[in-house]
Amino acid sequence: MKLALNKSFLGERIYIFGLVLLAASLPLSKYMISVSEFILIGGWLMSNRLTERIRQFFRTPSAWMFSAIYVLFVIGMFYSLGNMEHGLKELRIKLPILILPFVISTAPALSRRQWTYVIGFFIAAVLVGSGISTYILATTDVLDTRNISPYISHIRFGLMLSLAFFACIFFAWNTMLWYLRLLMIIFSAWILVFLVLLESVTGLGITVTLGILMLIYMVFRKGKIWVRVVSFVSLVAIALLAVFFARTIISEELVAPEVDFSELEKTTAQGNPYYHDTTSTWHENGHYIYLYICEPEMKKAWNQRSEISYSGYDKRDQKLKYTLIRFLNSKGFRKDAQGVNKLTQDEVKAIENGIANINYMKRSSLRARLSQIIYEYKNYRLHGDPSGHSVLQRLEYWKAALGIIKENPVIGVGTGDINKSFDKEYKEMKTQLDKEYRLRSHNQYLRIGATLGLVGLGLFLLFVVYPVFAARAWEEALFVAFLYIVLMSMVTEDTLETQVGANFFAFFYSFLLWGRRNIFTKKR
Repeated sequence: MKLALNKSFLGERIYIFGLVLLAASLPLSKYMISVSEFILIGGWLMSNRLTERIRQFFRTPSAWMFSAIYVLFVIGMFYSLGNMEHGLKELRIKLPILILPFVISTAPALSRRQWTYVIGFFIAAVLVGSGISTYILATTDVLDTRNISPYISHIRFGLMLSLAFFACIFFAWNTMLWYLRLLMIIFSAWILVFLVLLESVTGLGITVTLGILMLIYMVFRKGKIWVRVVSFVSLVAIALLAVFFARTIISEELVAPEVDFSELEKTTAQGNPYYHDTTSTWHENGHYIYLYICEPEMKKAWNQRSEISYSGYDKRDQKLKYTLIRFLNSKGFRKDAQGVNKLTQDEVKAIENGIANINYMKRSSLRARLSQIIYEYKNYRLHGDPSGHSVLQRLEYWKAALGIIKENPVIGVGTGDINKSFDKEYKEMKTQLDKEYRLRSHNQYLRIGATLGLVGLGLFLLFVVYPVFAARAWEEALFVAFLYIVLMSMVTEDTLETQVGANFFAFFYSFLLWGRRNIFTKKR
């Protein structure tokens, strides 16, 4: 009996260590995610009453329903057996969705202190990751700020930053220690700053919208009047800032500048003729791109300043002359020898690196990122080719996914055939996407709809939502924040199609729902 107790006690400690290690590994190490899961399972196997726990799991719909998401993809294998290799890869990636809710919901319930340790280590790991990324940004020549996340995708990291932000707010709200509250506020402020540095449109957008919803809730919630007043003032401030920000972007990127085309100068300072395309409406940074162009002067002046030929390609494999024209235009310079000679050496280097706008040189400028997206959209509307533009490519991905769903609306094409189906759909669409950019849906709901049909998508949503109501999880603020983050991320990302994304989804859903309240313990 004593040996059994000691074994169970040791197993519980190993299980808790596995939870802490998994939480800390998510933003920092794909390898350690797998290691921590083996530790987690090992500790669980050492617990008492395993047979009873397994039986109780299957008698508890809120527990097994979430794991049943995995079963949907297993069923999808049976009608796509021709592509076993891809199907088995998908099942391997999604395996945490089966295992983690089973293990966490049937493991011994954590104490409040143990639960806090796990979340605390997650916050610490996210802060460490942000510190490393900031160091990379400050010490290296980064062509794309989104590449400063060295361990996981910047998109997944942005989601974790968002969850860590609200975890800090949660702790700051609930602690009675002023110094801990101050520390959490500082951490949350840094996370917001870093989301801007990372230029994570998804992470920052989710964080801001959820923050606004929380403030609206606080305004109408019964409670201390000062909390409601502060929330209302914050909402007004956010609204005014958003209006100012939007007006600035719209005035520069969407409203055409006023130019009297009859008064355009005909020649450069050197006496060479300008080319003016007065039929083009392309403008950027408040200037028409195809006015005041003298290519012979640009070519000669550029080749004197750079080893990359004017007729060649920049380091992003774009035609350099167009990168140069856009960059000069963004500074308000004419596209001639005088304009090229005004460039600083850092600006010449930026053009060589494929930076086509002076604003893009400003590291971690969210405004520049939004301006870039608007430019890409205008380019897509004109030419129909979104290749190389991450945001606009999604329009093609979604169109392809909808095409697959239209042809296979009930049960989809199956887990194994999804890649082949996308390749076929792109050909039928006659997409202008280059082959290297012909990726999958970048929308988890469309991805599931294409793979498992509308029946599978409906069951997926049921299996995600039902446990929330069964366990009254809407009362848990941090769980609600997590669920909003992950469900919103699925609108623009295939969140469950990567190891990190699947683990993030399965772990925090299970941990926040059952970590302190397993299937044997109904109350915390």
